[in-house]
Amino acid sequence: MHFYLAPGHSADGLFTVIDSIGVFVAGDYLSDFELPFIYDSAKAYKRTIELASRIIGEHRISLLIPGHGQATDDVAEMKRRVHLSADHLERLTQAVIANDEATLSTLEKEHAFFSPTTQESHQENVRIIRLEYTDNR
Repeated sequence: MHFYLAPGHSADGLFTVIDSIGVFVAGDYLSDFELPFIYDSAKAYKRTIELASRIIGEHRISLLIPGHGQATDDVAEMKRRVHLSADHLERLTQAVIANDEATLSTLEKEHAFFSPTTQESHQENVRIIRLEYTDNR
């Protein structure tokens, strides 16, 4: 078994890979329906998504188990989830830096289940990104 620190969603996030059976337990990452919820650090979240990509590339992963949503045994789907998270975070970061309210609103609505919870999470993502990437604290 391999354990990897996976901060970003929370400071104490953890990835677990069970090599003997090809299982990657991703915790609060790589859901098939949730976009990133940052409660710790946007920069750490981005590094953790990069780590997830390396894990999928370097280990023989036959099953990805996220903490929320459906597991998958399709490597292309695993890579799609990595790309979806990385892309959303990059576009969100650029919109925060540019103070682009129209794009921020569009990104907020990309969550599969738009609700007060996802709205609050989106606002928290924006707040944390603003703290880490701009002088507009």
